[in-house]
Amino acid sequence: MKRTTLRCLAIIHIMAAALLSTSCIYDEPDDRFYRTLWTSEEEPLGKITLEFLCDNQISVLSPDAAGAFGTYESNGSQAWFEGLTLTYDGLQVTLLSARRNGDTLILTWSSDLSPAPSTTSMHRLSAYE
Repeated sequence: MKRTTLRCLAIIHIMAAALLSTSCIYDEPDDRFYRTLWTSEEEPLGKITLEFLCDNQISVLSPDAAGAFGTYESNGSQAWFEGLTLTYDGLQVTLLSARRNGDTLILTWSSDLSPAPSTTSMHRLSAYE
């Protein structure tokens, strides 16, 4: 009887710990970008991958450039980035914002060569390539 009680208490403690701990596995309310993965191969940026992570973190990767981690804020279908850059042989591209429409993302960016904003169309991935 004592073993059964101890086993039940151990199970209850494990379940309580699992329920009370916070995790970024669950969707954030009202964040249409949370835990999504996007890619593009459009010129002039070439192949890039953008990933929205937990805690409003975001990363950008490219085989042709040095990527970075940054942060984002979102409101509905619009997201704004802070500190998110790609560096191509000394040329810095700053990723500014994105607008989501279903499985399409329009990425807005500027570069050292042209401070005027440009856009690149991206599509959503359901898994890593």
